[in-house]
Amino acid sequence: MEALQSISIIELDLQDDLIVSWTYPSISEDLQQIIAQRSLLKEQNTNFQEFSFSKFQSTWIYIYSYAFKKESKSLPEIKAFSIALLAQEFHPEKYKALAKLLSKTYRRKGNPLHILEQYLSVFSQGKWDNFNISSFDRAKALSATSINEIITLFGEDFMLIWCALMMKKNIVVFSHNLDEVLKIIRGLPLFVWHRENFDILRPFVQINNIQLQDLQSTLGWVAGFTDPDIRKQNFYDVFVDLTTKTIEVGERAQGQIVLTEEQKSLGQTIFAAVESGKKSDQAIIKALTRKNKEFISKIKSISGENQLTIETIQKLNLPKPTEIFVLSLASAEGIL
Repeated sequence: MEALQSISIIELDLQDDLIVSWTYPSISEDLQQIIAQRSLLKEQNTNFQEFSFSKFQSTWIYIYSYAFKKESKSLPEIKAFSIALLAQEFHPEKYKALAKLLSKTYRRKGNPLHILEQYLSVFSQGKWDNFNISSFDRAKALSATSINEIITLFGEDFMLIWCALMMKKNIVVFSHNLDEVLKIIRGLPLFVWHRENFDILRPFVQINNIQLQDLQSTLGWVAGFTDPDIRKQNFYDVFVDLTTKTIEVGERAQGQIVLTEEQKSLGQTIFAAVESGKKSDQAIIKALTRKNKEFISKIKSISGENQLTIETIQKLNLPKPTEIFVLSLASAEGIL
């Protein structure tokens, strides 16, 4: 299981002190700080989060937490703890299952050496006890969220998400409920399936310097937040509010993300197909992928055998929204 990089234990003691008590192999101080923050153990009395997945730099972070309902014999000084797994792949279900297994061992034994044995077995052989990596299908992980459910949630406005993704704009997905954010956000790459890129996701980000600096060091991201103060930031292009089921174009993207008549027509067609209940998730993904490739092929054909340039596109005298979309898509696809 080469993608698995590290395991850490985060503990909240009876005095409400939060520490990364053990890690193997060692990880950077930045990552230790991130996993402690994202464990949300400090909020375990009011907002307990059993499982989350997120990303920092190029590392995926999977955190499974457990809170004791009464004093533990094996960990008497601990109120709650988390198992954090760091990996180089997106596969929430697989790492949740592994972290849950390790968590069960730690709360029973209270000694990290016991979970180290399990970790090393999985790392080298891909299995331990009833956990086996061959039981987990990556394709299912990538399509775990229904694209039809997302389209139904926002109606024809879903095309604003599609447009932003095609143009590789920055998207914020907000809800007070982290599980809701994680469910919806992992489905957004399905709208641009021709890229098959889930690395654009930053499923859970908190508002502090180290996390926001990491986010802003990349382009074309989709980031999840539970802190409403994210609205005060000015680095996103589209704001997806799951609490109100609305999508807003950010101030800095006004005039850039404007749906063309062709795109509006596409949105109406796709939404009607979803509403009819006659099209499966896979059918909708295929329909959008086919249309995405058509848009890209049209752009490639503009210059024929010659190198496509901004000047070539501008000479077409396209309507402004169309010109902006064509330029942005050409750049996003590396055609310019």
